Amino acid sequence: MQQHIIINKENQDFLTSCFLYYQKNIYQDTNTNANTSTNSRLQPLSNSFKKIKTRPLVIIDYPNLIHILYETYLTQEEVAKHFYQYLLKNMQKKTIVILCKQVTINHESYNIDFLLNLGRSLSDNHFLSLSDLFIYQIDYETHISSSMDDLLGYFICFVCFVYYVKINSIHISEKREKKRIQKHIQYLTNDKQYFDKNLFGKTKEERKKNNHLLFEKLIQPHNQYILEKDTINQKLVLDFFKQYMVLKTEDTQNLECNMDYLTNLLLKSDFERKKQFTYQKLNGTQKIHKIHKIQKKGTLKKCNFLKIRKKMNILPSYYLYTMIKYTQNYLKDDYYGSFSKEEIIDIFTN
Repeated sequence: MQQHIIINKENQDFLTSCFLYYQKNIYQDTNTNANTSTNSRLQPLSNSFKKIKTRPLVIIDYPNLIHILYETYLTQEEVAKHFYQYLLKNMQKKTIVILCKQVTINHESYNIDFLLNLGRSLSDNHFLSLSDLFIYQIDYETHISSSMDDLLGYFICFVCFVYYVKINSIHISEKREKKRIQKHIQYLTNDKQYFDKNLFGKTKEERKKNNHLLFEKLIQPHNQYILEKDTINQKLVLDFFKQYMVLKTEDTQNLECNMDYLTNLLLKSDFERKKQFTYQKLNGTQKIHKIHKIQKKGTLKKCNFLKIRKKMNILPSYYLYTMIKYTQNYLKDDYYGSFSKEEIIDIFTN
């Protein structure tokens, strides 16, 4: 993930720090010399990101959640009121990151800026503090189906998981510590991310190059919420997708088999005890383990491992896919872990 813009602490926010922490402390790009200008531009992390150490984090899959709320409350007003009241109630004690794209239900807009302004008007005009509330909208000028918001949400979840575990020196294999982490980091979504689609893939519509990507952040000028272009994070997001979102959503052949192999390899490498999350660690482990030996022994013989590697190295997308599935499983005790619809409704009702 090459960064071609100068990032200072003053112009970075929560998401910017996620990308910087991933690049410097997790991925550690082996193609980039440590003394290059790219790495010299990595600045101290923002205070909003460092708060993860003690402040619970909630990441919200906005489109998924809004559809679930609509199934229960049926009207714009009721959905807006419950969503807004949840934010008012939790913004002082949690860091909240909301990943959005355009949402239309029954020909009515449920876009984040509209919904929050409606929710405010139904809540005695009480405004949200945006100091620890980060709302990003990623979409195309012409809205089309895409998993990019899901990928970005799970990326943030994984990065924050790593930071929290390392900064607090947590033993992730201990049950008590696991419960602690599960309470501290939550990704509110009902999307289980099965392997019937590739999370790192683009749809047929996305692969057409005539639709411009927009990345915006919610701000509050003049007593209303609006979306404003986020130049810094848009650049980082586009660079990230260029390197990682290189597959097709239809690329699912052998996907589950490959991911099972990589996840099991991760656990066999004493990963949980040593907390070695880096690309180099997993890549080095698979080289030592030698995939061709497994195939010769007949284990996972139906798996095509060629797709996950290039010149004997794991592709960055499959490395991150493995870590995302591990994090998803760790936080919800299930390989396809997510919140149930009932749990989500309960969270936004009480």
